[in-house]
Amino acid sequence: FSQSSKWQLRVLKIIKKLAKAKKDWDSFVVSSAAKHFSSDIVQNVITTFDELRSFLECLIDGGVPQRARSLNDSLNKCIDFLINLKGILKNDLETKYGKGTSSSPMFRQFRAEYQCDFPAAAYDSVKRLLLFFNKVKHFIENDVAFSVGRFLFIEGQAGIGKTHGIIDHALSRQKRGLKSFVFFGDDFSETNEPWMVIAQKLGFGTHLQRNELFGILNAASESTGYPGIIYI
Repeated sequence: FSQSSKWQLRVLKIIKKLAKAKKDWDSFVVSSAAKHFSSDIVQNVITTFDELRSFLECLIDGGVPQRARSLNDSLNKCIDFLINLKGILKNDLETKYGKGTSSSPMFRQFRAEYQCDFPAAAYDSVKRLLLFFNKVKHFIENDVAFSVGRFLFIEGQAGIGKTHGIIDHALSRQKRGLKSFVFFGDDFSETNEPWMVIAQKLGFGTHLQRNELFGILNAASESTGYPGIIYI
């Protein structure tokens, strides 16, 4: 939620896996795909790789990508294409080498050791690409949507640890040099503007305007390179 350094490392790992997936595509899949599908469909997959990398790099830079929905549509089309290609490659493999060869480790080992070839390379690469794209799709639909949100509402019965969880999270951020501002709900009332209560609790008194207060909080947070969080 706070786009911490751990979050950035996680996105960097996905970018590395993306590079590996693109290498799989270039080395083993694209030539097989071109035999069975039009150049436009093959190009759409290549474009999806580029869009995904740009999207992930935007997350690393702390940005809020605006094209998550269109990228998700591209991923869905890419996944459907790979499912179709997987079926075609499986059929080609078993037609040429026999039923069951698509799932046989012994067949792969024999061909590699005695024939020095890898007839299942494209099929295996497509399976890896499918696994990767499905994981990325889940990441975008869940983790990314959560990470770029500006508000998080926590609810639950009294005594289950909501306040302790908030304090623990704020202290964890403090240890990493990040800015967190924690206030208790009892401090707020219908008679006072919330920003006036925050200003008073932070020791600024009541002379600050709303924009001035949040300008100060923004500046303090920006000095760390990460978002600041207000907990109430």
